[in-house]
Amino acid sequence: MWLLISKDVQRGFTLIELIIVVALMGIVMSVSISSFLSFNKSQALQTAQLGVVNMLQQAKSEAESQVNPCSTTLQKYEVKITPPRAYELDVACSPATVSQVSGKNLPGTLSFGGSNTIIFPIMHGLVTTGGTITIQDQSSHTQTIDVDSLGNIKYSH
Repeated sequence: MWLLISKDVQRGFTLIELIIVVALMGIVMSVSISSFLSFNKSQALQTAQLGVVNMLQQAKSEAESQVNPCSTTLQKYEVKITPPRAYELDVACSPATVSQVSGKNLPGTLSFGGSNTIIFPIMHGLVTTGGTITIQDQSSHTQTIDVDSLGNIKYSH
């Protein structure tokens, strides 16, 4: 005679297995979110740096091409940095008239390390006042832009 032995075979996961999987998913997500936020901050800093570099290149280009938006004699183009976040492209005409061509602000979490004015006189594009422009975030990460006396604009990527 055959005895029937029934075995209850249960399928599924135990509570311990589910807790371990959820804990591992939480660890992976926290690491990925942290990496994403760090990447996002560095991209914002680099984008701001490129915005300032573009304005410097525009000032240099217009000084070299002698584009004159003035009704009087054109003297120079200049990029003025005003902490904490403002920067602008100005054109100077004689007699002592300065007009803003364009102005921008860094995003709220970024700021300039100090004030500076980079001057590009007309005709040659050389710089009479060069220097270093520093952009920093709240975590003290910085990007710098150097403008030498020949008007070369150098920055880190």
